Amino acid sequence: MKRQKALAVSLVALVAVAGCGERLTTKASPDRLNGLLTAGVDEKALTKAEERLAKTLGKDNATGALAGVYGDAETSEGAVSLDQLLASALERNSDIGKAAQAINRADAQRMNAIYGYLPQVSINASYTNVNQEVVETDNVVFQEGKAEYPVTNLGLDLTQPIFDLSRIYNIQLQSTARSIAEIEYIAAVHAAAFETYDAYFAAVQSKARMKALAAKMQLVSRQISVENALVSEGLSTDITGRTYAAELSSLSADEAVEASRYADALSKLSFVSGLVVADVADAGLGRLGRSNELAVDAAIAKAEDSNPALLASAISVVATELGRKQALAADFAPVVEAFARYEDETREGSRFGGGSRTVDTNTPSARSRPRSSPRSAAWKS
Repeated sequence: MKRQKALAVSLVALVAVAGCGERLTTKASPDRLNGLLTAGVDEKALTKAEERLAKTLGKDNATGALAGVYGDAETSEGAVSLDQLLASALERNSDIGKAAQAINRADAQRMNAIYGYLPQVSINASYTNVNQEVVETDNVVFQEGKAEYPVTNLGLDLTQPIFDLSRIYNIQLQSTARSIAEIEYIAAVHAAAFETYDAYFAAVQSKARMKALAAKMQLVSRQISVENALVSEGLSTDITGRTYAAELSSLSADEAVEASRYADALSKLSFVSGLVVADVADAGLGRLGRSNELAVDAAIAKAEDSNPALLASAISVVATELGRKQALAADFAPVVEAFARYEDETREGSRFGGGSRTVDTNTPSARSRPRSSPRSAAWKS
């Protein structure tokens, strides 16, 4: 009866797994895609995701601390200078923060790779209920072989890698990945500084053009007033006044376009710096100097030596080669390791009526595990 119940439970589990597999492998049919376009994503799933996000951001950990720096907007007071924008970008720019967290992740992965060469200790415990029954045998001793009893196992394994080429390559690979993360952080700082400079000077230019257009519009308005007075006195015709009015309309359109450019520049500055910018301070002439001019050949040589994008690409080639070697070593290189094992097993009964307790201890010794797998065939080809 127990065996039948176990079989029924197994069948139910298989059906459930098959149903889940069918649901997971459902293709993006036209009806399903049209339903997403019309109704959107399931509201319950979105609600759960929002609740989990709020809990994650509200925790008193590294993630919660980052939410305050990069999630909350800070409003500027008055006109903001370029130095203030650069300082805010270095502190609150999300790309820079992401690159900094990538360095932390690379450091953690490198330490995990190094810890992989340290002694590994694993402790396991199990409790099982054994139900044994000898159905058929020609051994006289086993004819009484029917029993039900619990078994308790306590084990401890200690493993020390001695030679593992895959782990050695993995340490080198993670060290290289950390260097790439550091270079990408420098690239993120450079990009944020460039975008801040570009958007700031675009805003300054738009602001200056708006002032010039406003002054010119005032002059044209005064000219229109004078021309209207002359027309009323019969000293002039309205042709000149119409010309001035057309010019004023053109200046108003130019001012509207420049105001749009100014607002766009302020929006870019807010996005890059993490600071809500309503106005920018005028730039001094020293900011626009040309003392940093470089010849073309000198600029190319400097980029080859210190450009973060080029350095990251070069080191990525090294990382790819290390990844290839690590994959080959993981599949084919032999592993030599020292190990020790302790196992304590307690059987409350047996098919012969009595229980037992056994303690097995393997003294430290070395073993070699050859590897052979077809997964790295692509690497060899």
